[in-house]
Amino acid sequence: MSLHGRFNASKLNSGYYPVDYFPVAAGNEATNKVSAHLKGIDQKLTRLAKVFSKVSHGFVVKDVLRYSGSDWVKAQADTRANSMALGIVTAIGTGAFEVTFAGYSDSFVGLTAGSSYYLSSSAAGGLITDLASLADSDYQKHIMFAISSTEAIVQLGDSRTKAVFFG
Repeated sequence: MSLHGRFNASKLNSGYYPVDYFPVAAGNEATNKVSAHLKGIDQKLTRLAKVFSKVSHGFVVKDVLRYSGSDWVKAQADTRANSMALGIVTAIGTGAFEVTFAGYSDSFVGLTAGSSYYLSSSAAGGLITDLASLADSDYQKHIMFAISSTEAIVQLGDSRTKAVFFG
């Protein structure tokens, strides 16, 4: 999914934002009142995301990312440090990418409805659905649950070795 037309300048410059959020006035109340903002959050909060700027980032939608301390890089389930994913790319643009940290997204293609997706140990930024493909020393990290071929609920789990889960 492209960033073009999806975000306005105020969203790009405002930092973290709830997607599809707008204040909702009640009765004669103006939309700049705190209660209008709270009502808007209650009605529209579907996910938490942020757009980041990075020239030549090379990311694609569905890449799972972690923060290295100085830059966004692809996560991988091969070591504890590499498995510390923080989000998944849900939109890209020239010199920018959007990371969704939690919640609903309809930015994907090729998902299997009803499947849980985990961080891959063999492909940086990749996803798997078959935990049997992980070695006992690999880290199991839940990333999202698909509700259709294009929609998922992003819900990152803890990073633990497969041996911890399966003994």
